[in-house]
Amino acid sequence: MNNQICRDIYCVDTSSFVTIQRIYRYSVFPGVWDGLDDLAEDGRLASPREVLRELEQGSEDQIYKWAKKREFIFRDLDSEQTEVARKIVNDPNYKGLFDFDKEIPEADPFVIALAIVEQANNKMFEEHWIVAADEGSRRPGKKPRIPQICSDEKYEIDYVKTLDMFEREGWQLRRVENS
Repeated sequence: MNNQICRDIYCVDTSSFVTIQRIYRYSVFPGVWDGLDDLAEDGRLASPREVLRELEQGSEDQIYKWAKKREFIFRDLDSEQTEVARKIVNDPNYKGLFDFDKEIPEADPFVIALAIVEQANNKMFEEHWIVAADEGSRRPGKKPRIPQICSDEKYEIDYVKTLDMFEREGWQLRRVENS
């Protein structure tokens, strides 16, 4: 009998961080931010450094300030992740995912690559890597989206939206009575 517990590790895209800032403001939902801190401190929240670079564009934003104080969750790419990201970007099914002319590269392929490589290299502990992003499905004529790539049989990495991540973690909103 296997008594080992599987830990969910969330590889978070910029879109999820932006959703948290816009919808789950600290002044109304401090528990969400406390939960994020707990996940980060427990090593269960990760993102490629490219996500921090995207967040930096809104350097006055609350989420960027939060992220900057927790820079340890943002990882530099290794050669394996770079190779997976290159395969995703060069996949003809995902043409338009990556804008090579942008000064700051889009983080999407790097988020997916980090989760894929970490899941594949998961040897010592039972870890389940999940991409967290608040992107909808691809619309005709628009660029490919994270959910579409994650579900591709070549990559097969789990994907959740931010609210799904909260639910998986058992977070609940409770009203505090004023006394």
